[in-house]
Amino acid sequence: MGEPRTTTETCSLRELGRNQNGAMLIMGIFMATFVVAMLYYVAGIGETIVYRERMQDAADSGAMAGAVFLARGMNLIVMMNVTLASVFAVLVSAWTAFFLILSAAGIAASECNPPYRWTGCIPAICLLISLAPACGKIKDAEGIVSDVSSATQRVSNNAARLVPLAAAATVLEGTLNDFSPPANNPLAGIGVLGSLDNLPVENDPSPPVCDFTSYPWGDYNGSALSYGLNVYHAIKLARDTAICGSSYVNKAAVSALGWELLSCLIAKSKVKNKPKRVTNGAELGGDAFQFRALINGTPPYGAGDENANDRRVGIGTWGHSDDAGRFWSALSPLTRISFAQSEFYWDNEADRARWMWEFKWRARLRRFRPSDRFCSGAGSRICGAVSTAVVH
Repeated sequence: MGEPRTTTETCSLRELGRNQNGAMLIMGIFMATFVVAMLYYVAGIGETIVYRERMQDAADSGAMAGAVFLARGMNLIVMMNVTLASVFAVLVSAWTAFFLILSAAGIAASECNPPYRWTGCIPAICLLISLAPACGKIKDAEGIVSDVSSATQRVSNNAARLVPLAAAATVLEGTLNDFSPPANNPLAGIGVLGSLDNLPVENDPSPPVCDFTSYPWGDYNGSALSYGLNVYHAIKLARDTAICGSSYVNKAAVSALGWELLSCLIAKSKVKNKPKRVTNGAELGGDAFQFRALINGTPPYGAGDENANDRRVGIGTWGHSDDAGRFWSALSPLTRISFAQSEFYWDNEADRARWMWEFKWRARLRRFRPSDRFCSGAGSRICGAVSTAVVH
């Protein structure tokens, strides 16, 4: 049996139980651990959000750049249409000059009434002879229109086919140059969803070239001025072509307004199916005018099991790795992948016939929506999830 405790020892144990010295140290250790855990938690989540925003900036920038590229492609095709119309105006002027010379010959012939009146006989014959070189100028103008239409059509076809590919390549280069990291995976740095089709244009079987060049009432910019200039050049060409009888050409000039309109209707067949128009059925705001970018990158703080933020969030949840893993698994895909959408559009609400005749194609960002053709059937649920996840 051991020796019984003394009264002094019993009192010391009671005093030790009531002693509060060092209590704050123990609380401080727990609070320090809690603060460090919260800092790790904030650092892990915060760093993830920062790079998530960085990835979204890359997607927005890429989508906007792609749409701007496509809008410029459409404006390039507009330039080809306008170029062809300008050359077509030369052919119309040649036809108008031919009719003016023919009218002048008729006026001269009306003054030829042998043996009583011989005034217009020689000019009438001379003007009729002048019709041959006038026909030659028409043939020359038709050859020029044919050559120019072939060249402009090649440029337009190549632009419609290659501009979307060039837009994707430009987005890829810009993304990897300006947003790496986190978009630092060159094999999966950019994906373009539903945006690599040709530009939505097709050959126009009935191009509005007369509205653009020969109808003074046309609502195209400068159509009245173009009409006046064409009439002026036609009268000048008729005077230069006529071997003689320029005074009769001046008398016939009052009919140039009507001959200009008739000439355009006659020559219009030479540019049939040459200019481009917006594809029949394609409407502004539709899928054909959208550019969707998918930016995929590897976060610089690691991915998967190597990710430091996973461990940080685990510390912040006091070692409950399962909860931390579920929380991180929800954030991780948003860190590595970002979507964005933009569109190119014609900046006016005028008749669609004008869409390919004025330089008003622009670009703007839109809220992301997956392409309709990828969202039919079983893909509708996936597209709905993607649309919900992408918030701007």
